[in-house]
Amino acid sequence: MDTVTGGDWNSMCESWLLARKGMVMTSQEAITEATRRSQEAIASAVQAWADGVQKLVGSVPALDAKVPSADEVVDNFFNVAEQVLAIQREFTKSVLAATTSVATAATTAHNAANTAAPSTKNS
Repeated sequence: MDTVTGGDWNSMCESWLLARKGMVMTSQEAITEATRRSQEAIASAVQAWADGVQKLVGSVPALDAKVPSADEVVDNFFNVAEQVLAIQREFTKSVLAATTSVATAATTAHNAANTAAPSTKNS
């Protein structure tokens, strides 16, 4: 019998059970489901944190400084995330371009060397 040497045992069991039921998820479905579960867990944790903070600061007087609304915070967060994603996209494209040119040069050199050298393989 094989032993499990890594990974999440519950996740592996769940995957096995789904496979046994004929409900094998595609990788995209699995990622979507994991994302949904993670978001639910984070939302639950944030709600618990907010409830705790509310209990602690319930009697603190309001500040005069303008505090951004929840909508403004969400919009600002996603604006920053959008900018970061654009930067990551450009970085990835530049890395891909650099590695592609190196791979092309290596392939060209290899082909040139094979063309110039006589074949030493036995038939």
